[in-house]
Amino acid sequence: MDIVFFFCHTLAVVHHVTTEDSMSQPAQAVELSAKHQALERLIQQELGRPGSNDLKIAELKRQKLQLKDELARIEAETRH
Repeated sequence: MDIVFFFCHTLAVVHHVTTEDSMSQPAQAVELSAKHQALERLIQQELGRPGSNDLKIAELKRQKLQLKDELARIEAETRH
């Protein structure tokens, strides 16, 4: 199984679970931040490969942006 596909699928499942009310917002922020960093490592790893896959990189960047947006939403909610 392709590692990027596995990570993306896992990220989608975990994102669904962590957005439920079962976690506190600070815990969600910590978890999403860790996923954001993991995506950055995957992007850098893919960019470092000869013949890197532009579609994979674009998908990883899209997911990273979604996490960033979710983090911003959580931070805004905790300030209010």
